[in-house]
Amino acid sequence: MDLIKNHKVFSYNIGIINISTVLTKNDYNFYKEEYLNSRETEQPRGIQITELKKLLKSKNKRFLAFLSKINKKHKLKNAINKFSLEKKHEFVNLIINGLSQGSIAALCAFYEIGHNNLYSEEYEKAFDFYLNNDKYNLVFDKLSDGYNRIDDIEKGIKRCGQVFLL
Repeated sequence: MDLIKNHKVFSYNIGIINISTVLTKNDYNFYKEEYLNSRETEQPRGIQITELKKLLKSKNKRFLAFLSKINKKHKLKNAINKFSLEKKHEFVNLIINGLSQGSIAALCAFYEIGHNNLYSEEYEKAFDFYLNNDKYNLVFDKLSDGYNRIDDIEKGIKRCGQVFLL
């Protein structure tokens, strides 16, 4: 019974929550809200392959017009990418100024647990590793991209029995 009481995941099944993270519910909600606010609603769409094939079969004037269109779209795509990178930097700065190193390390550790289907016993090792890394790089590399980021973090939180954060 003592093994179950002291285990992060199993203890939850008998009504005991072993808090083993510095991350608070408020910190997690702050991160989640800012992350969701920073996401693009729609991905920019490029020219479809069928359009390309049609234009390649057409007359030379249309093909030259198409090349001009691609050049304009390429500039637009670069502008979109630049805007997205600036938005990402804004998000990263917001998170590193709003959360402690410990909270960021905890989010990264939960992400690793959830994303890689690791056992809860790996949490402390991952947390210690991320605790000794640069905050900006952690948020930029681990916590700012991906469509399943929140799902993976929440999966890690559940695997570690820290459901009070959700």
